[in-house]
Amino acid sequence: MTTAIEKTQPAAFPARMPTATEVAEHAQAHAESVIAEYTGWAIAIMRTVEANHLYVPIKDKKYLKFDAWQLIGSLDRCYVDSTDVTPIIENEGKTGYVCHAKLFRDGIQVGGAMQICGLDSFPCRGKEGTAKDDAAISSAQTWAGSKALRMRYSVVALLGGYGAATGEEMSRAQEEAPDKTQHWCEPHETNWF
Repeated sequence: MTTAIEKTQPAAFPARMPTATEVAEHAQAHAESVIAEYTGWAIAIMRTVEANHLYVPIKDKKYLKFDAWQLIGSLDRCYVDSTDVTPIIENEGKTGYVCHAKLFRDGIQVGGAMQICGLDSFPCRGKEGTAKDDAAISSAQTWAGSKALRMRYSVVALLGGYGAATGEEMSRAQEEAPDKTQHWCEPHETNWF
């Protein structure tokens, strides 16, 4: 009596190894088909992005907002779970929140990102008590979710003519950039007061 293992034959070697040119042509054909698919997504998505103003214009570039990143992900059956939020506790108490967002495709995790929003960040300014916490939690969730999607689909944004960073990231960087017009110390790269 023979077993299934004994019936298994070793894999046959190809008659010849492919040449470097054949390997390169295969890689190029595959890359071109992927780029063509993503370009199709980009064209369709960018019409919606423009019509609904789902971008943030900064200087001479446009960056996609979280809603636009979610639209891109939905075309690939992806969604973000950004419910894993934890307070950041330091010596003086709670200083902010960190969110670990997970990116799922057909129920399988395919990516993720984490982001922090401090209680001193711009979304929290002027708020007190639970309103300040709510602003920090919501911002950490949005930033982490947007970043998780951006990390997987930035090529779609680039093919559509947008910046690869998220609108939330770029807005935050612009908001938190130091004012170099008054009281700026060049050698120390800081405001005097």
